Amino acid sequence: MEYVEKLSGDREYRQLLERLKELEKDRIYCHHGIGHLLDVARIAYIENLETQLGLEKEDIYIAALLHDLGRVDEYESGIGHHIAGRERARYFLQKIEYPWERQAVILDAITEHRNKENIEGNEAPMFHRILAKADRRSRNCRFCDVYESCKWSVEEKEHRIER
Repeated sequence: MEYVEKLSGDREYRQLLERLKELEKDRIYCHHGIGHLLDVARIAYIENLETQLGLEKEDIYIAALLHDLGRVDEYESGIGHHIAGRERARYFLQKIEYPWERQAVILDAITEHRNKENIEGNEAPMFHRILAKADRRSRNCRFCDVYESCKWSVEEKEHRIER
C-alpha cells in the first residue's frame, strides 16, 4: 500500500500523532493514537471483505489513519474533530499525492463519521458507514476500567464483539 507507507512515514503526520498522544496523556477514556487508527482500519477492511463491498483497501486504511487527526484541534480550540479532521486529512492527502479522484469519498467519510443518524439509518454511502461502524466497534467498552463514568450510553457501550 504505497500511500499508507507515504503517510505513516511522513514526519509531520508522526509529529501530529505525538502531539495527540501528549494531549491525551491524562485522559482516562479511549485514546485516539495509532493503535486505535489501525484497529479501525482493520475492522473496516474485514467488514469490507466479509460483506464483499469491493472497497479499495488503501482507501479504507488511509481514511482510518486520518479520521481522528482533528482531535488535536478539538482539544486545542474546541473545533469538532470531524470538521477539523477533514482539513487535516485534505492536507495530508495532497501532501502524499493521493489520487484526487479518490479523495472526496475519504474526506466526506471523515466529516460524517460522527453523524449517527446517517450511519444508523443506512442513508450514508457505504464507505462512510463502514468507517463509522469500525470506529465504534474498535472500542472494548465491556472491559474498560472507566466504564461507569463514560459518557457513552449503555447501548453504545454494550456492542457485541463481532469481529
